[in-house]
Amino acid sequence: MAGFLKKTSKAKKTTKKQRNRFVAFAFASADLFIEISPKNKILYVYGAAKALTGQSEQQLLKTKWLDLFAPDEHTRLSEIKDKATPGIRCTPTLIDLNERSGENKALLTAIKLPGDKNLYITLSFHSPLPVSSANSEEAPLTTGFKAGDEDAPAPLTTGYNAKEDTPEILTTGFKAEKEEEPETLTTGYTPQEEEEFDDSIYNKGKFIDKAEEIFEFARTQNIEPAVTVFDFGRSQTVTEENWAEAMEKISGLLRTESLDKKTAGEIAEGRYSFVHDAKTDPEAIAEKIAKLCAEAGLDEDAINISSKTTTDLEEFSNEETAKPPPKKPKAPLKADNKSDNTDDDPKPVVKKQLNKNEEKLKEFKSIVDRVDFDIVFQPIVEIKTKEPEFYETLTRFRQGETKDWIKFGEDVGLSTLLDLAVVERTLNYIHYKASTTRTKFSINISSKSIEQAGFTNKLLEQLAKRDLKHRIILEITNAAQIENMKKTIDFSTKLTEFGYNIALDNFSPSQSCMNLLDNTPVRLIKLDEKHIAGLLTSKEEAAQIARLSQTCKKKKIGIVAVSVEEQAQADILTEIGIMHAQGHLYGKAASNPSFIPPSR
Repeated sequence: MAGFLKKTSKAKKTTKKQRNRFVAFAFASADLFIEISPKNKILYVYGAAKALTGQSEQQLLKTKWLDLFAPDEHTRLSEIKDKATPGIRCTPTLIDLNERSGENKALLTAIKLPGDKNLYITLSFHSPLPVSSANSEEAPLTTGFKAGDEDAPAPLTTGYNAKEDTPEILTTGFKAEKEEEPETLTTGYTPQEEEEFDDSIYNKGKFIDKAEEIFEFARTQNIEPAVTVFDFGRSQTVTEENWAEAMEKISGLLRTESLDKKTAGEIAEGRYSFVHDAKTDPEAIAEKIAKLCAEAGLDEDAINISSKTTTDLEEFSNEETAKPPPKKPKAPLKADNKSDNTDDDPKPVVKKQLNKNEEKLKEFKSIVDRVDFDIVFQPIVEIKTKEPEFYETLTRFRQGETKDWIKFGEDVGLSTLLDLAVVERTLNYIHYKASTTRTKFSINISSKSIEQAGFTNKLLEQLAKRDLKHRIILEITNAAQIENMKKTIDFSTKLTEFGYNIALDNFSPSQSCMNLLDNTPVRLIKLDEKHIAGLLTSKEEAAQIARLSQTCKKKKIGIVAVSVEEQAQADILTEIGIMHAQGHLYGKAASNPSFIPPSR
C-alpha cells in the first residue's frame, strides 16, 4: 500500500508539472518554450530550439539559460527573473540573442506561477514570416459592389436594389462570398491574449486601464500594489539629444521595475508613472534614474527628480493629486508702471469673463491630456436584416455635457487635440479588445480640425501606429457647415490615397454638400437627422431624400439614415431606396459593440 501511495503521489506531481507547463505556454504565442529552475538550470525545452538558438533541445538542457542571450542582456534578464511576480506575465520584451543563435533578436515573455519556484519563458521570432501569395493582402473596405475590373476593390454603394447590376446590401468588406480570412501561424495561444509587440510606454488613458487590471490581480495574490509618478524638471542647458536618450533609458527602467515588467506610462510631458509592489522603495528607483541620467551625459543640476507614490488609483486619476510636489516658483517680476490695485480696472466684467474662458480652456486641455472621456459604439445596420454593418465611435465626457465640450473645442481651435485623442483610443480599442473580430468602426473627424494647419499629417502619423485602414471609416462632421471646401477636398483625397474610406456626416442636399459629392472621393454619407424627423409629416422631404438616393446610386456612394426612432420611418426609407440606418430603433450607444459581423 505504501508503495502504491508513493507512486500515486509522484504521478500527481508529474500531472501538476505538466499542467503548469501548459498554463505557462498558454500565456504567449511563441516558437520556443523553456522552463528554468531557481538555480538557472534549463529543465524543459519545447519548440523551434535549433532555429532560434542554434542549439538542439538536448544541447539546451546542458546550458545555463543566460548563455542563450548576449552578455549585455544578462543583468536585465536576471532582474526579470528575480522580480517576477507569480501569476503576472512579463509581456513581450525585445531581447538580443547570443552569436550562436539563428536569429539576432527575439521576443521574450516570462512568468512564474503561484506555488511554483521555476521561471517559464517563451521566445518568438522577431522577424515576421514572409508571405509569398499574390492574394495575401487584406481586402480593402468595400460594400460588395461588383466593379467592372475584378482586381480593383469594390466601391461603397447605397445598396439600392433597382437593377441587376445594383447591390442589394451595403457591406464593409467582409460579405463577399470568395473572401477568406488570411491564414496565420499559431501555437494554440488564446487569440484574446495575443498582442502585437510594442516597446513604447502607455499614454495616461491606456496606463490607467492596465493599472486597474494589475491592481485587481495583484491583490488576489496578496500583493499590495502601488503607483509612483516621477516628474523630471529639465534645465535649459540639457540638449534635445541628451534629454531624449535619458527619457528612453528611464522609460525602459520603469517598465522593467513594474509588476508585470511592462506597465509604465508617460502621463504628461516629463512625467512618468509605473505600477509596482508597494514594498518597492521609490528612492532606490530614483537613484537608478539618476545613474541613467549620468550615463546620458546629464549632471546632477541638469535634471530635477521629484516623485509621489499612492496605492489609490482614483487619487492617481486626479490630475492635481497625482502630481509630485511642485517646484517652488520664483516670484514674477513686476513692471514699475503696473499696479496690484484691481479697483482701477475699467473693465472688471470683461476681465472676469476672460479668466473664466481661460479656466475652461485649461480644463478642456486637461481632460484631453488625461483621456478623461469614454468612447462608446452605436451600430449602423441593414434595415431589412437589422444586422450591424459597422459601429460609429462616439465620445462621452465624464464631466459636463459632451456636446458643449465638443463645440467649445471647435470654437477655440482645439478640436484637433480631441480628434487625435479619440483616434488613438479607438485604434487601441480595436487592436487590444476587438482584434479577433472583423467588426468595422467609424471615427468622427471635425471639419474644424481639417481646417487647422498640419492636422492631416498628424492624423496620418496617428493612424500609421496601427495599420487598421481595413477596419475604419473616417467621418467628416458637419458637412453642411464646411467653410474651407478646398482643404476638405485635399484632406479626403489624401486620406483616400493612403487607403482610408471617407464619409460625410450631418449631410444635407444643399449646394455646398452636393459640391463635395462631385469633388471628393466620398464613399458614404450620413443624412442629417432633421431630414429623418420630417419623413412622417412631409412628402416633400421624402421626395428630396429619394432624389438624393438616386444621385448617390449613380455615383456608387452609400447612404445611412441617422436618428431612426420608429418603424414607420424605416419603412419609408426602404421604399425610397435607403437600406441602412442608425438610431435607437436598432440600438443605443454602448461601451462594447456586439461584435456580430454580417454573414458572408
